Amino acid sequence: MTEPSQQLLMTLTGHTAPVISCQFSPDGKKIASASYDGTVRIWDAADGKLLQKLEGPMSAVFYCVFSSDGRKVASLSRDGAVRVWDVETGKLMHTLYDQADKVYHCAFSPDGKKIATASHDGLVRIWDADTGKLLQTLAGHKKAVLSCEFSPDGKRLVTVSSDKTVKVWEA
Repeated sequence: MTEPSQQLLMTLTGHTAPVISCQFSPDGKKIASASYDGTVRIWDAADGKLLQKLEGPMSAVFYCVFSSDGRKVASLSRDGAVRVWDVETGKLMHTLYDQADKVYHCAFSPDGKKIATASHDGLVRIWDADTGKLLQTLAGHKKAVLSCEFSPDGKRLVTVSSDKTVKVWEA
């Protein structure tokens, strides 16, 4: 039996502080990386070329996620804001200011039309990904909500909390 190759294909450099999160775009053609340097960088997954440097009034960025169509990236910053970016232009589309002082996770719906945010205050907020408008607030956890994900059909949302529960919501 042949051992799988463990050959390093490329190293992406440019961040000036630790890189905390990364993700391939849904089509596998791009990579997003989030760093404590306050930037999200979009790279070409084939050759490692820097395509976009997303930066603005951000503190350390600790998470980034592509929308299902790969046209948007959401980033979470230490300042408590979720920023939604246009991947092609690098322009900031919206800043979603959660009422909590910390947002731990965010997720796009499968159709890319909504963003859910999981917050320190125990609430989950659903936002319109195109307008940035708050659509709904889900209350039910007794402590911080640490993560959230939409079901593949977009009809449900699952959340987990430091209150030791997993909740499934109609989305």
